Amino acid sequence: MIRGGAVTTPYNNLDKMGQSWSKPTIANVQWKGKRRLVMFVGGGYDAGYERINYDQTNGVGAGVYMFDANTGELLWSTYDAVKTPAVAGTTLIGDGDYLKYSVVSQIKGVDRDGDGDVDHLYFGDLGGQVFRVDLNSTHAASGTASNYASQITRIYNGHVDNGVSPRFYEMPAFTVYQGTGDLFAVISIGSGNRSTPLLGKKVNSQYISALETDTASEVASGKTLNSSFVNDAIYNIYDTVVTKKNPASSTLGTSPILSNLYALSSTERELNAIVTGQTAPANLAANKENSAYKGWYYAFSSSTGRKAVEKVQGDLIAIDNDLYVSTFDAEGVGTTESCGAGIYGMSQAHRFCMPYGQCANGDTVASNTLVLGKGLLGITMGPGSDPASRRIIASLGTLSSSNKITGTTYRASNQLIPQSWYEKN
Repeated sequence: MIRGGAVTTPYNNLDKMGQSWSKPTIANVQWKGKRRLVMFVGGGYDAGYERINYDQTNGVGAGVYMFDANTGELLWSTYDAVKTPAVAGTTLIGDGDYLKYSVVSQIKGVDRDGDGDVDHLYFGDLGGQVFRVDLNSTHAASGTASNYASQITRIYNGHVDNGVSPRFYEMPAFTVYQGTGDLFAVISIGSGNRSTPLLGKKVNSQYISALETDTASEVASGKTLNSSFVNDAIYNIYDTVVTKKNPASSTLGTSPILSNLYALSSTERELNAIVTGQTAPANLAANKENSAYKGWYYAFSSSTGRKAVEKVQGDLIAIDNDLYVSTFDAEGVGTTESCGAGIYGMSQAHRFCMPYGQCANGDTVASNTLVLGKGLLGITMGPGSDPASRRIIASLGTLSSSNKITGTTYRASNQLIPQSWYEKN
């Protein structure tokens, strides 16, 4: 940011920006009656999160910025979405006043109508919350920054007091499915403390993070700081509004919390076989989009009983009803020397069958789990056996065909897609 003389709106909102970790999302939008190539970035990182139980109150980085991708001009930010006319006790439209915690991930842009312009933004923050911002796709030439966001909706509230909320460092995935009657979207996002990846790890009976060390009073009371955390998880929130004609006009309800999501267990990830007298598998989860649940989550627990040991640490990959998640297990087998130096922990990849997290009978959890190796490692989508195929690539010497993660091939045939002959303004 350039500092010098007087700074005027909207540039004064840059004073609220934290450390810029967010990879820019480049997209076309409708801005002041014309198509504009822009980049969206998260508000940034507050260095206070280096503390494992940081309870942010300063609002640093708690928003999203939109810049002109060619000139760098700041066009808009969530701070501009001021409620008009003013209402006592509130500042921003919709759930905007809940934007209080740093947004460090890349922002997910969604073009809901296929016209080439982004209509919605999705992102999580380090306070355990997930938001959708509806942009004004008919923004007129006379429009202003204050009326560019039509609505801000907190689609999930996982915030926990005293600085022990799950943290969302990665961009969410957005997928759409045919439900019971209507289309619905699933917003998938993983939690994990990237600032302290060894959170929950013990060496020689002591936590490796000094702040996590059991004090005499904690031991006496039976409650340690670690026991205050929640296990990190992959969260899947149903958004049944974004597929409607005018999502921004929908009345905001109370944001779903953890108890509103179905807790999917390991034994439910593979459906049981249907036996005589049954019409459905015995372990079929009641977590459909038309149920009382607003989504589902799968928590990564540790055999040690300690919390937040296995963390989502990489980009999510969603393709053809599959969701791939890479995690880092701080207690996984690594390589350490007698002096204590070396590599701690290991990484794994997981495959979930979407949209409800349950795979067909015979599609086992073991075949949908892959050990990637020691340290922090991830997966990516790469070439398959021929130019028309794709598969998951991992940093392994051999990619096993018997494991569903590296053994599944995705194909897409070439096809002509009709396009307008003119370019939209």
